[in-house]
Amino acid sequence: MSTREPRALFALLTFSLLVALLTQITISSTREATTLPLQDSRLEPIRTQILQSVKTGTPVSVSIAVAMKGVILWQEAFGFSDISSRRKATPATTYPIASVSKPLTATGLMLLVQNGLVDLNRPANNYLKNAKITGHAADAKDATLQLILQHRAGLAEQNRYYFANDETRRPSLDETVQRYAIVVRQPDEQHDYSNLGYGILERVIEDVSGQSFSRFMQQELFQPLGLYQTSVGPADRNVAKRFGPGETLIPDYDFDSRGSGTIYSTAHDLVRFGMFHLKEQVKDQRQILSKENIDRMIQEKKSSGSASGFWGLDWFYGLGWGGREESKFGHLWYGHEGGSPGVSTILRIAPKQRIVIAVLSNSRQDLTYSLADSVLDVLIEDYPARRVLDPTRKPRPPELPFHAPEGLQGRWSGKIVTWEKTIPVLLQIDQSAARLKIGDDAEHPVTDLTWIEGRVSGRSDATIRNPDTANHNHRTRFRLWLMDNKLTGEIAAAAPPPLFHFWLPFWMQLEKNISQ
Repeated sequence: MSTREPRALFALLTFSLLVALLTQITISSTREATTLPLQDSRLEPIRTQILQSVKTGTPVSVSIAVAMKGVILWQEAFGFSDISSRRKATPATTYPIASVSKPLTATGLMLLVQNGLVDLNRPANNYLKNAKITGHAADAKDATLQLILQHRAGLAEQNRYYFANDETRRPSLDETVQRYAIVVRQPDEQHDYSNLGYGILERVIEDVSGQSFSRFMQQELFQPLGLYQTSVGPADRNVAKRFGPGETLIPDYDFDSRGSGTIYSTAHDLVRFGMFHLKEQVKDQRQILSKENIDRMIQEKKSSGSASGFWGLDWFYGLGWGGREESKFGHLWYGHEGGSPGVSTILRIAPKQRIVIAVLSNSRQDLTYSLADSVLDVLIEDYPARRVLDPTRKPRPPELPFHAPEGLQGRWSGKIVTWEKTIPVLLQIDQSAARLKIGDDAEHPVTDLTWIEGRVSGRSDATIRNPDTANHNHRTRFRLWLMDNKLTGEIAAAAPPPLFHFWLPFWMQLEKNISQ
């Protein structure tokens, strides 16, 4: 062996190590987001607005990422991820994304659809092994997976938070489904937002795949799409603390249905997720879902508004995506918003212009949501002019004074059906007022009364005594539909702000007392 051979070998090994090191650096850089200065100077006023707002304490922190035509134009974080330790937010800070979790959960379910393991037109109960949806207003078989994805399955709304400083501990998802997954409205009649619906989808994913929801999403969705800082629940210490009014720290908390609102992510990862749905060629992403199934998630949509309502028929909800059709008020967009104690988030996609915007904050305020429109105002030439015409930008018109039609007036008696027992209930409705009596409690006046499109709703200081409501004060809110001389629908036990510990729904059915 010549003396040159060891030197050549040494040089080759050194070069190989250097290449490996550079490769590792490149891989690491894609796994952790860093600040990316503005690539479009038109966005500078928005950056200035965020800086000024953070200084005043309106949001505790804001993390934003913007992509257009396959390129990330801007990625930056402002403020503090933790005020007490003065830890600054960075693009690598992970945030709870609340209901922006829903399109990720929907994408996970679509992977099972693509593999022929579930059929969206079949009842969710066909795939649930232990806990099932309970039918009241209609047969539970009418609650199909597609209608659940679209928030049209007639399910009652349900929320429950489990705070670290509270004695209440999170039950199994099966127990929550068994107690609160109730059909209170004929499926496919209208859009009724349901968090627990996405908890049901979470359970379907688990029962069909044989994996935990967290493991399935990590292995089948997050990793293949290069969403390296996205997880079900917090995965590391670089997580933004949540703050309430006056920058008061909110204790850590869990949620009943993780598929509806317990995913953590960064603005960077969410923009990459949006770019996947735009079918962009993004580094470190696999085509886990066919283009046809990606399109299906936005094409199979129905209106989430109403012809006579504040939100018109141009608002829609598809398979995990909510949005708005193109009109004189603006361009086509879709995405999702999220909000929970100490959290405000938004992911918005303008498909024709190939724009994706993600904004995350560890405080709940309006700036988070308005920033998406501010970015579109800059990047789409006629967007501001159209938005001037948008009626939903203006304050909602005041509700007309309650005036009950003759058929609604009278004394109604019936029952509230909880998972534990049946409770007698009386509702007295006069021309301009109402009173509610639950069980042996006294009658309570009903406030915020409305009568819209055959539905009477209101709230009361009456309470529902139940093991799930025992640890916190609450009021009741009801929504009842008049049909065939019956009032049927839901009544919910609702804990007060700022923590909103729970919103727990029960079936309510009343008949008019003709003898009165």
